[in-house]
Amino acid sequence: MEVASEIHFEPLRTVGGIPGLEGTILKMLRKPWQGDSYWKLRYKGSCQDIFFYTTLDKVHEFTRAMEGIAAKYGYPTGDIGVYLQPVERARVCFCKFSFHADPDDAKEMDQVRRLFLEASEKAISMGGLFTTPYGAWADMVYSRAATYTAVMKVVKNAFDPNNILNPGKLCF
Repeated sequence: MEVASEIHFEPLRTVGGIPGLEGTILKMLRKPWQGDSYWKLRYKGSCQDIFFYTTLDKVHEFTRAMEGIAAKYGYPTGDIGVYLQPVERARVCFCKFSFHADPDDAKEMDQVRRLFLEASEKAISMGGLFTTPYGAWADMVYSRAATYTAVMKVVKNAFDPNNILNPGKLCF
């Protein structure tokens, strides 16, 4: 409260203006796997996340791009989960967009899969830094970073000269 007062900020004692909701959210955050499933899957049962690093001034551009691609696929933009975490004194930020789908609905799962792939390509093309390029992201990232891929091959060969550890899974 003291810090809030210093910056002329008045914190609310409720979440979303709903009395008592703050207690529910705190419980969810402290025990996210309580119940049948991970909290993030409770909405529809499945979730595809696109996460990367960018600068704060570009977040709005990424948000517009994700919303545009979602609209193209008929995905409700209001259902897009967005998480933003400033890093290094807000020099950069971790940005995540979540797209939920019902795993029992093949059409919706395919819609989100196609949306995820196009939105991932777009985020990479816009300069999003994907630090964990696996799955579909591996080819998207490694095909754009020849020097990085060459260095990764050298490191892989140094630690695995016989190519027995996860062969064919590290960008080549």
